[in-house]
Amino acid sequence: MAREMLLAGVDPEELKKSETAAAPRTFGERWQNYWYHHKWSTIAGIFVLAVVLLFTAQMLSRNDPDYTILVATADHDVYTLVPLENMLERYGDDLDGDGEVEVRLVACHLGASEYTTVQDQTMNFQILQTHLVSGDVMLFAFEKEYFGWFMGEMSQSGQGFLTPLGVTGAGVSEDGLYWNWNKDPRVTDDPQLKTLPQEMCFGVRVATGTASGRETEQQQCLALLRRVIANQPTH
Repeated sequence: MAREMLLAGVDPEELKKSETAAAPRTFGERWQNYWYHHKWSTIAGIFVLAVVLLFTAQMLSRNDPDYTILVATADHDVYTLVPLENMLERYGDDLDGDGEVEVRLVACHLGASEYTTVQDQTMNFQILQTHLVSGDVMLFAFEKEYFGWFMGEMSQSGQGFLTPLGVTGAGVSEDGLYWNWNKDPRVTDDPQLKTLPQEMCFGVRVATGTASGRETEQQQCLALLRRVIANQPTH
């Protein structure tokens, strides 16, 4: 009785079950049906696939440098230090056999200026500290002001940081631990290198502490720096 009361006045034709929608038959119909129901999941899938492919391509094509050097100056970034990179590459070996000598610069600008914030300075000191702790860089170059500060910090901690160079020559320190390129004609006579600090101290880290196990890299960096000091380019 209740059902009849609810359906009173309803056309019997409306109570018939609607026919199931016809399945799409053509490719265009099937595509429209798929796109209607799965558009956003498809877009998300394509995006994820593109990211994976890009990451994979970068990993496969990545060319690691033959040498890495950390350069600490007052305000020079990696772009203004390119002349130093070019200079070092002339004295390097093709260690990975890819047909070219590559030097990667890690720049730490530690000075204060009107363009540098406290956050910038803190970040650059953290970059320096991170590489010291990880031991992933064996070759260093410090602007003279920061070299004195750094070596003072190392001596207070009781650590011998630099490896004896084992060579003599203009610019080599009395203790034989570093080379200062001041007054070197390759620097003073080169218009591009003249824009960099005229007193830059180069040294190679000892393969101890957090750099333990990096003796091979240490010797490679020593060989590079010795050739620079003796002005013996490899190519």
